[in-house]
Amino acid sequence: MERRVFGVVWVTYFTICMLAFIWPAAGFANSVEPTIGGFPLFFAWFMLWVVLIFLGCVVMYFWDERLNRGVSDFE
Repeated sequence: MERRVFGVVWVTYFTICMLAFIWPAAGFANSVEPTIGGFPLFFAWFMLWVVLIFLGCVVMYFWDERLNRGVSDFE
């Protein structure tokens, strides 16, 4: 059961991340103004999602390792 939940979360998370990089989600940030940290909103949007994808990969890696060891969240 826990492996199935992992699969659903993985597919959902990375689908959302993929949609953030393509239309229509990227269209939300398609402007030069305002700037965030000196970067136009469009570049800051993509940098934010690159960081979120990295963090998601780290979380998924450790979650998968935990599942492979057979450690339950309820123990």
